[in-house]
Amino acid sequence: MRKKIHYGLLRLGPILFLLSLVGFFTLPDKLKWFMLFLLFFSFNFSYKLIQKKIRKKWFSEKLFFVTEILLLLIIMFLTKHFYLFKKMLAGNLLYGTTFCTLAVLIVTFGRKLLFQKIKQKRHLAQNISKKAVLCDLLAVIGEEILFRGAILYLLLNNFTPPSAVLISSALFSLAHVHKGRIIILWCFINGIIFSFSVVTFGNILSVIWGHFLLNILNKYHWSFKKVPTIRNFIGR
Repeated sequence: MRKKIHYGLLRLGPILFLLSLVGFFTLPDKLKWFMLFLLFFSFNFSYKLIQKKIRKKWFSEKLFFVTEILLLLIIMFLTKHFYLFKKMLAGNLLYGTTFCTLAVLIVTFGRKLLFQKIKQKRHLAQNISKKAVLCDLLAVIGEEILFRGAILYLLLNNFTPPSAVLISSALFSLAHVHKGRIIILWCFINGIIFSFSVVTFGNILSVIWGHFLLNILNKYHWSFKKVPTIRNFIGR
């Protein structure tokens, strides 16, 4: 029964994708940020329908992330919102990178202390491969360009900075609703940190770095005694 319901929801993905695409091109700017979120939220559902047809899981993930980034760039170009990407690179990269690095280290080690029992269940024995790191990087680039880039800047054109930060962070956490309540809260907190960095320092590259560092630490920081050497990493 659950599988039928899940499959039924997945089949709504292409329909919602087309409706949100039309909405983004036709609705006023005050609603474009929401249409953009629905567009890529439904794109994720649509992708899962065809995921089984691609045998290699890593290749299918890489294809999805690359397609997501290209689709976003094309849509923003066609709707004459490409100027937003220039704004994303106009700020202070050094200050933004420093802030994101410190913030990520604080929240990561804070989470490790709060969930000390959980950390015993995971170990750094997970394989760190170049393919996995590349997929993580592509996912981060796509999410940041979408949530802390296009959506946040569209919100800033119509809302105050605090409201824009909260809304974009809520949408970011909503995009991870399938991962559970703790992850939703975790994504909301991280969304506020990264959105604040973009609003304050105005450079999305620093946020991409911070998000990538956060993902790597979340996956591999549980047991520092087993950190692989650079030689082991390159050899994989």
